[in-house]
Amino acid sequence: MDFYLTNGVNYIELNTKGLKAYYTGRIFFDYENLHLSQKKIHGLFNNKSAFITLDHTFTRGCEYYSYHLLMKFVGTITDNTGGFFKIPYENDIGEKKWIIVAGDFQGIGAQQIFPSLDESALRANFTISVTHQPNYIALSNAKITRTETRENNVAITTYFETTDKISPYQVAIVLSELPNCFDSTWRWRCRRYVQLKDIKYAQDLVENFIPYLRTVFKNSKLPRKIDYVVIPGFKDEGLESWGLVLYRESLVLYDEKLDTAARKFELARMVAHKMVYQFFGNLISQSKWSDLWLNEGIATFYAMKFLNKVYINPQLMDLLTVQFQHESLRLNDYYDMPLVPKIDTSSNNTTFFPLTHYVKGYYRINYDNDNWEKLARYLNSTEYMNIHVLNRAQIIDDAYFFLLRNKLEYSFFEQLTSYLSNETNYVAWYPMFKILENMSGFFPFSNSTRVKEHFQKILIFLLFNIGYVDLENESDFTKCLRHEAVKWACVLNSQECMAVATSDLIRLYEKPKLHQIFPGWKEWTYCKGIMKANNITWNKVLNEEKKPLNNQLLEFLTCSKSDTIIINYINLLTSRYFTDVKQRIVIFHSIIAKHIDNDLVFKYILQNFEKIVPR
Repeated sequence: MDFYLTNGVNYIELNTKGLKAYYTGRIFFDYENLHLSQKKIHGLFNNKSAFITLDHTFTRGCEYYSYHLLMKFVGTITDNTGGFFKIPYENDIGEKKWIIVAGDFQGIGAQQIFPSLDESALRANFTISVTHQPNYIALSNAKITRTETRENNVAITTYFETTDKISPYQVAIVLSELPNCFDSTWRWRCRRYVQLKDIKYAQDLVENFIPYLRTVFKNSKLPRKIDYVVIPGFKDEGLESWGLVLYRESLVLYDEKLDTAARKFELARMVAHKMVYQFFGNLISQSKWSDLWLNEGIATFYAMKFLNKVYINPQLMDLLTVQFQHESLRLNDYYDMPLVPKIDTSSNNTTFFPLTHYVKGYYRINYDNDNWEKLARYLNSTEYMNIHVLNRAQIIDDAYFFLLRNKLEYSFFEQLTSYLSNETNYVAWYPMFKILENMSGFFPFSNSTRVKEHFQKILIFLLFNIGYVDLENESDFTKCLRHEAVKWACVLNSQECMAVATSDLIRLYEKPKLHQIFPGWKEWTYCKGIMKANNITWNKVLNEEKKPLNNQLLEFLTCSKSDTIIINYINLLTSRYFTDVKQRIVIFHSIIAKHIDNDLVFKYILQNFEKIVPR
């Protein structure tokens, strides 16, 4: 470690949480590149900190002097070590492999990897080398300069260029056996089974985004290289590192024929967000870790601007604004860090925000009961579209916020959300779908009946207006709205929803050439359709599909609500109808997950357990 200090600093404290440090130290006094003095450094080490005592006797009154500190330390990687991820996956031939990621070093994360100063604003050059097994490839923030094979080929050391000045939390290392995607010229790494068409959309977004960012951040310095790693099962899609972009595999793959429009927008937003970090993430320094949300805000803002240029769709910008505001306000609530003062009096509220023009910003508004009732009546009138769609969305979001804090009666929340039965704008519905996600844990309980019936009624009216079937030239946003509405109508046990799904499933098998499944509708068509399907339709799905059946279809077959069908499915397991052990495990686990509360099915499983459980 090389650093400059001014005269008068007697010691420095390095954070070494969980590291066992031992050292040899050298101290240099440097003047115009002349090495003038060298002394031993003395230190005190524990499992949290290293206190390095500095000796000024040789500095001769100079204003500053430089140190070169050599420290050796040992750390143990466990599942609880901050910043480390050990991720298992199967390669293209079914072998179990591991990917090791060292990154996400915000807060104490960096301290558990190497001694560091706990200051988010500090920047340093890092010279990194990694010794690893020969079958692994090492990636880090800078380019590889060389590799050296150790004795007997038991290990390889990969050396990297010295990085630009970066914060310790941006340091990252990846060890994997992932090959280049498709071509050695690509700086993308992924599993071999990933097809070009599935990753091409994300790759094209990156290529189109870079010229735009160069014009926005003209004075920024890009990393000298950027590697993109697509990691199966990766938990943290928000990890940002200088020169190294990590994606969760399931989030970055996109198939235009199978995925929904909402899926495309989410992927575009994620890719754009990560690329912004590569341009400005190292430009802005915060004085403390809790201020890193500012980086998040800037990345989100420029990602929104870029996507608006790509799609040139005002409705998309409205959606991104609602999503950004929705997530930001929740972050604000979580950290309790309001950016504007609270307005407590109702007179101020009604003066600033007339009911027919609900002007909104980065804050929430609560009214007295009389004004909430007026607002609900206006939304439920034919003139509700006079309120801008962004404001309609935020009214619903605000109402739920105050409902959870017992500052709004449920009856008012019901009145407000009733208007959604006539609302056909996906942007206005977006907060409501997030609210349903938040409430879903409450639905299994008996006292949720009133809530479920209320939203089921709203969704049935909505689907009556927009229909259950995607049209070829229809707006992507209408398709997004329909997809979410159908999903939640079925979750809320709408009999009409399940009947439509069953009808679609029957038509799919009776006239397969005339009837197709639109992108994103496979699970709904099969799982919800099978729920109410009779034995004839269920057997058609089982017997008329191409063999061998894929695991997803086998899971769909467990969606039936018929005790008789599920018990017959169990009997197929006991009769060894399915010879593949993995398929038998998938079926058994799926039946347990979906029917554990069905006394008849559960009793039958217990009675036949020895025959059912795969051996």
